Amino acid sequence: MSKQAMKRKVVIQDKEFDSLESAAKAFGKSRNTVNYRLSKGWTPEQALGLEPPPDFASKTTGISVQVEGLEFKTLKDAAKYYNRAYTHVIEMVKKGCSIEQSLGLVKRIGTLQLENPKLSQQWHPHKNLPLKPQDVSSGSGIKVWWLCPNNHEWEAVINSRNRGCGCPYCAGQKPTRDRNFATEYPELLKEFDLIKNKNLKPENLTPRAKQKVWWKCLKGHSWQATITNRTRKQYNNSCPYCTNRKICNDNSLAQLRPDIAQDWHPSKNQPLTPHDVIAGGGTKVWWTCKHGHDWQATVGTRVHNGTGCSKCALQTSRIEIAVYTEIKALFPNVSWREKIEKYECDIFLPDKKIGIEIDGVYWHKLRSNIDSIKQKLFEEQGIQLFRLREEGLSLLSARDISFKWSGNTFPIISSLINQIIKFTDFSDSERERLQDYINNGLLINNTLYREIVSQLPAPPYELSLAAKKPELAKEWAYDLNAPLSPEHFSPAANKNVWWRCEKGHTWETSLNNRSCQTTGCPHCPRIVPNKATTEWNFAKITPQLVNEWHHEKNGGVLPEEITPNMNIKVWWKCNDGHEWQAAPHSRTRGTGCPFCYGRYASKTNNLAVSYPELLAEWDYELNKGLNPSDFTPHVGKIVWWKCKENHTWQATIYNRTKNKSGCPTCARRNSRKYSIDYFHQFASRHGGICLTTEYLNGKSKIIMICKNGHQWESRADKILYKEKWCSRCSKG
Repeated sequence: MSKQAMKRKVVIQDKEFDSLESAAKAFGKSRNTVNYRLSKGWTPEQALGLEPPPDFASKTTGISVQVEGLEFKTLKDAAKYYNRAYTHVIEMVKKGCSIEQSLGLVKRIGTLQLENPKLSQQWHPHKNLPLKPQDVSSGSGIKVWWLCPNNHEWEAVINSRNRGCGCPYCAGQKPTRDRNFATEYPELLKEFDLIKNKNLKPENLTPRAKQKVWWKCLKGHSWQATITNRTRKQYNNSCPYCTNRKICNDNSLAQLRPDIAQDWHPSKNQPLTPHDVIAGGGTKVWWTCKHGHDWQATVGTRVHNGTGCSKCALQTSRIEIAVYTEIKALFPNVSWREKIEKYECDIFLPDKKIGIEIDGVYWHKLRSNIDSIKQKLFEEQGIQLFRLREEGLSLLSARDISFKWSGNTFPIISSLINQIIKFTDFSDSERERLQDYINNGLLINNTLYREIVSQLPAPPYELSLAAKKPELAKEWAYDLNAPLSPEHFSPAANKNVWWRCEKGHTWETSLNNRSCQTTGCPHCPRIVPNKATTEWNFAKITPQLVNEWHHEKNGGVLPEEITPNMNIKVWWKCNDGHEWQAAPHSRTRGTGCPFCYGRYASKTNNLAVSYPELLAEWDYELNKGLNPSDFTPHVGKIVWWKCKENHTWQATIYNRTKNKSGCPTCARRNSRKYSIDYFHQFASRHGGICLTTEYLNGKSKIIMICKNGHQWESRADKILYKEKWCSRCSKG
């Protein structure tokens, strides 16, 4: 119901009420109920329960409406049939009009003065003469003058005013002397371009006007935008050039970063030039380095992350160095870049006649013929060649391995060692040593690797981690990374290094993760105070949960410093001493301690404590590594069980505790001991009858009738082991 309709006076049983809402309240009826009944064609008296409901009313959905002898399921259907707007029809019904009047079938004889006396008070006293409110109907389409309590004058159709349309000046749809763009947004008035907007004056515009006008910032940038675009908070209402949303001479790549612009590809980006893209924007373009390598990257990654040519970054060479240093630690005689006839072998083990090649996709995608010739030559020399082929290259032999560079070299090297073991004859001790290396899961020659990498070409200092991300350089673990330093790498390098936070925690992750993904110390809690206020914070909104805040593990952050809807996990501690992590958002919605609620196992609610009788059947041998104390009694985990007859089977813990299931082998054997007579006797003991005449096993269906005549069907094993009888009688 519109605000206007709710405030209109109504007469019920010769008593006048200020509005339908006050009438509903006086007669003890819900406003929503009254509205709903009126929408279904009830009269106001019927809707308020003062008169019996209409004949067509029903408790079922879709109350019917009768008009001119026709029956419609709803008032909406009637409005559609008579081609009337449903919103208008329902509004008329709420105002007290009959359904026929609301549908326009019967002319309303009420004047504006009679039907809407409050609106009649805004009738302009002079500009409409000789016409008066008692001379026009409330649904008239005549446009007349109005005067609101704030002395605003305007023209509007009587029908639209009667439907709830108010003063456009009070609603902010038209400017006034006190409420206009100039008075409400003086800070934006400075950027209103009076020259380009010609005769347009800011005081003649509303703050929410959708009209496009010209603006000019303090730096002289000129652009067009609607006034509502500048005044609404959800929009970025500042200069699009100053905020790098539009290109200009001041923010172009050519102007701000000429060092990067020199790598712009001269032909592949046409018609774009470095003057046409924003420095730091997301446009993906082609680049070419001084060595002639072409690649694609966004302007933003080049400007913000300091990335350059991936081919010149020696990613493949770093893999080669890692393979060489690890192989050198595993074998006594290893050569690097050994010349065999006219071909060079990346890594060569002369004692074992093993050659290792690292083939990057960039250098080898067009060298398949040369690689095949080299392969054949090495085989003629009795050398087994193992190739690490980057993803995108085809394999040349069964010994080859495909790899994808991800910053972690150990999986690549361990796959190589596996292949070497598979195709090479080793002594038992050698094979065991290589297998131990794989099982260990760690690189063992990092010192030599870092020493060699430190001698490789480094990026210019201005583009290094030390210069671009000094806050991350402070956490560089110099002792663990020696002799490498932040000056050796760009911030986006996909290389794993060691870090140390201010609390002394050390961890290993790539530079890319730290600088681009903004990861931090995995050991320190990452809770940061968010937009909490004195009135809107977790402690204020949910004081009952403050005593469960874990002050020790939350890094000094207080519940008063975060909002109730924060979605980052923090630590909690209940009255029973259980500790767990959960977001404040989930706590405010009612979640509690998962240990107390039985979702997690604790010292008091685990399987071993709650069901000690099942421990005798827990198969510790097949459940190696699993402890019954680590599970709740109702978890759906499938585990192994062993009965006293040494039968083993699998079943969920929930099945054992709730459904009381046991050994299926014993159950089958026991079920054979019974006959159909048992079920007849069972029914007789309960005063009922068994209708089934044949029993085969526990899965057989047994039909029973209780003394009250209820009939049902049940599996035999449920009767045998759970002694289930009539469920309807048990419910009373």
